[in-house]
Amino acid sequence: MNRLEYREYSATRKAKGKRQKAKVYYNSLSACINVLTLMRSAIVGRTS
Repeated sequence: MNRLEYREYSATRKAKGKRQKAKVYYNSLSACINVLTLMRSAIVGRTS
């Protein structure tokens, strides 16, 4: 593997890592929203 190939290789690996992080962040965010929605509906259901 020459230097140029290595640079492209590490660049794609970095991009993959960023995508992975974004996916994890998105998943935890949507999970958080789901929990908040459940809590809100539980509170609203209790009061009415």
